[in-house]
Amino acid sequence: AAALEADKAKKLAEAAENAFRKFDVNSDGEVTVEELKAGLEKALKTEISEKRVKELMDVFDKSGDGALQIDEFATVEKFRNQLETLAR
Repeated sequence: AAALEADKAKKLAEAAENAFRKFDVNSDGEVTVEELKAGLEKALKTEISEKRVKELMDVFDKSGDGALQIDEFATVEKFRNQLETLAR
């Protein structure tokens, strides 16, 4: 079971890293509010307000520097779930 969990965690980390690279358009190692907005709109095929994206950034930006680094980046699924929570 432990090996399965480790494999699952590795796959999740790889998925988050791949998504991060897609979102980090200018390849500077961080995802800005603008990059997050554009990436999520493309991935979710819907328009997201600037206010909503900023709220999302506040939730995931643990360092508080206004951008997401690889260790703060989540999967699109986690962002979607958080967006649904914020919409309530």
